[in-house]
Amino acid sequence: MKSLAIIGAGIAGITLARQLQDITEVHIFEKSRGFGGRMATRQNGPYRFDHGAQFFTARSKQFQSLINDYVAKNQIAAWQPRVLTLDTQEKPFKREWFEPHYVAVPGMNNLCKVLAQELNVILETRVANIEAGEKGWLLKDSAGERLGQFDWVISTSPAPQADEILPECFAYKSKLSDVAFSPCFSLMLGFESTPKLNFDAAVVRNSVLGWIALNSSKQGRPPFFSLVVHSDNEWALSLIHI
Repeated sequence: MKSLAIIGAGIAGITLARQLQDITEVHIFEKSRGFGGRMATRQNGPYRFDHGAQFFTARSKQFQSLINDYVAKNQIAAWQPRVLTLDTQEKPFKREWFEPHYVAVPGMNNLCKVLAQELNVILETRVANIEAGEKGWLLKDSAGERLGQFDWVISTSPAPQADEILPECFAYKSKLSDVAFSPCFSLMLGFESTPKLNFDAAVVRNSVLGWIALNSSKQGRPPFFSLVVHSDNEWALSLIHI
């Protein structure tokens, strides 16, 4: 059987591995100590923060079919927060969500954990180099140690990271540097007391902030008051370029 190395244990890498595991031997390499990628969750004491993706929607029949079983098992739930738009130049107004917005339970990264069951995932292993070998592609870690030789390699990491490790013979390598990202900073706040808010989630306009979420309002989260605040994308981009 042919062998495949997938770089990244986020939703893309895990989903791809599930689809190919019956026809090839799949190894997933993840530089972090946990699953999730952009669907990241961090815990600090009694507080849990989804500091990456805040929710997801299911607009295709295929994706809805995929998540139905996990909804039935309470591993995915529809989040129904009180949503406002906050604007520094106008009065706040209520927003309506006209489709289900889902969260994984008890944290956003749990969906990747569940999907990765029975897959061969190697955590805390950073692929730093890919070389053409005699019988495929040789992967090495940041210490120069061999991680194995594979018939195929697929990177699901962000373009700048992929650009660092993919060999020059990769046909689209020059395109990776052209990929533009829309960055943001995440602020995670845990409170001993419970502030009174008139929203569970807020889209923020005309501010350095872009999003505020009462993370503890999501299903399956600890009852301790926790906020996740994302910066405005354009502001974050300008700050990075200073």
